[in-house]
Amino acid sequence: MEGAKKAINVYDFLDRRIQVIGVPSCFVPLNIIEQLEKFEPLWVALDPGVKLAEQRLKKCLPRARMMALPGKPDDLILNGMSRKEFLWQQGAARR
Repeated sequence: MEGAKKAINVYDFLDRRIQVIGVPSCFVPLNIIEQLEKFEPLWVALDPGVKLAEQRLKKCLPRARMMALPGKPDDLILNGMSRKEFLWQQGAARR
């Protein structure tokens, strides 16, 4: 439930302009990966320090853009990251 609440906070922060989902762990279940494959563009914002999960997701979702945020998305927002800064990070995301 915690991930869903965080996703709602990020969704609201972004003025509900893009769909945001929360997953129960950084090791995303295969059935969710299969659903995510349908989306283009797709940005992934994992918590920092989960390189193994990031590598797995890149392999499973090669079109996904990986955001390199300096912290957990919800924490960054609570600590004052502006929408402009967040969207800049989104624009800088790499494949």
